[in-house]
Amino acid sequence: MVNSINGADGIAIDADDNIWVAANQEDEIVVIDPTGKVLAKLGDFDGVEKNGVPQGLLFPASPAFSLDGRTLYVSNLALDLRLATGSAASQTIDSQWADLVKSYTVSKISTNFKPLGNGE
Repeated sequence: MVNSINGADGIAIDADDNIWVAANQEDEIVVIDPTGKVLAKLGDFDGVEKNGVPQGLLFPASPAFSLDGRTLYVSNLALDLRLATGSAASQTIDSQWADLVKSYTVSKISTNFKPLGNGE
């Protein structure tokens, strides 16, 4: 059962009542079933291109499903918390990457995923 998600920054609920959580501090989407079991951890951060475009998820927020439910759209907030708080003490593992971002993006994630294994 899920206890907490580091940096939960928005949720969306699918037709099966699974909860899709944007975990901004982990640069991923966590999918949780109605009982609290983690089904999947989707997405990842793959750096910032020379032109300042983040690749993959960078401080994801505000997940929303397409009308047909086959795609999850997620904004890449790419937030440097040092700028938001005015304190160098607010640096996160993404702060220096977020500082390189010049263009903000929306990522698409397929809702057809392979659930995490159960160790068998």
